Amino acid sequence: VEPTVQLPIASRVAGRLVELNVDEGDRVREGQVLARLDASDLEQSVLELAARAQFARDHLRRTEALVARGVVAAIELDRARSEFAAAEAALNRAQAQRVFAALTAPAD
Repeated sequence: VEPTVQLPIASRVAGRLVELNVDEGDRVREGQVLARLDASDLEQSVLELAARAQFARDHLRRTEALVARGVVAAIELDRARSEFAAAEAALNRAQAQRVFAALTAPAD
């Protein structure tokens, strides 16, 4: 028996296979986890980026206070806002990639 539709599955992130839940020919349900990749490097990146985002958030708050008191120029506030936005974006991107460590069935 040959399937009428084949659905190729590929990972969007690189990693070592740590869990294989099905074999070729097994029936699967949409959304079922077929395999998992080792995401420990990605988890470490998320922790590092979270720390950077927190630092950027704190720096932004300090800069806002200094600008309000007239101690530093307004351009420093623009720089702090930009650094915070970049740190948050990098963190969000890394967090979103964690989803891709699990390969799921796209259909029954």
